[in-house]
Amino acid sequence: MNQLQRTTFVLSGSSGERTQMEVDIPLGLSTFPELMPAIHAMAEVIFARAYADLARSGRPLACEHGCAMCCHHLVMVGEAEAFWLAELVAAMDEPLRSAVRERFRVGLERLELSGLLPDLVRVFTLRTPLAETIAPLLESYWRLRLPCPFLENGSCLIYAQRPLVCRQHAVTSPVIGCATPFAPEVALEKVLVPVDLAGAVAAFDGSQATQSRALPLLLCLLREHALRRRVYPRLPALDMLARYFDFALMCYARQTA
Repeated sequence: MNQLQRTTFVLSGSSGERTQMEVDIPLGLSTFPELMPAIHAMAEVIFARAYADLARSGRPLACEHGCAMCCHHLVMVGEAEAFWLAELVAAMDEPLRSAVRERFRVGLERLELSGLLPDLVRVFTLRTPLAETIAPLLESYWRLRLPCPFLENGSCLIYAQRPLVCRQHAVTSPVIGCATPFAPEVALEKVLVPVDLAGAVAAFDGSQATQSRALPLLLCLLREHALRRRVYPRLPALDMLARYFDFALMCYARQTA
């Protein structure tokens, strides 16, 4: 791992407000997975500002500490972030590392017994899975009530390092609806942060957009060896971050087009 350098970034909002933040980024050439801590730190600032703006407009977040409803959804991550999660587990001290690996194993076993695992593997090993093929899997996965392997006593073990899609998922509608998210009468008011960091991280290899495979978080360790064999481009960290955020803005524009 490269040495880190404290760098100042300034974010400009649509109404002209500016947010300054200090982020540690690697010196020299880096791969995209190595930039995950910096991206996560920047995401915290971006999302906090967006949520504060919502609160000022009279639409505060319904999400609060202790709610773990979203920790039972099918969470999809890109290969770079999946690699990062596998590295996090490998770096855990015992007996926590073995306990987390056992949760991954039990989750996969329950998926296999339910008959859902082959469909998940088939869909998420495609380069570009279609939304209509993913939608029924989301509901089927939810009905299994599988807890995230990082969920412990209602809290996230890796909260500071949690995936971007977890950070980006929030609602302003009453939390009672989160208990039955697929019921036809439920309309969750999801927050759309004005930059799609999660979508971009799932389709970016460090130098350019790519048709990278997304996969369920629960399959990260199953794919661990393959993820370790992947070769990522190496670029100066600042150049890579600039390309990533440009792509994230583009992803958001496509969402809202």
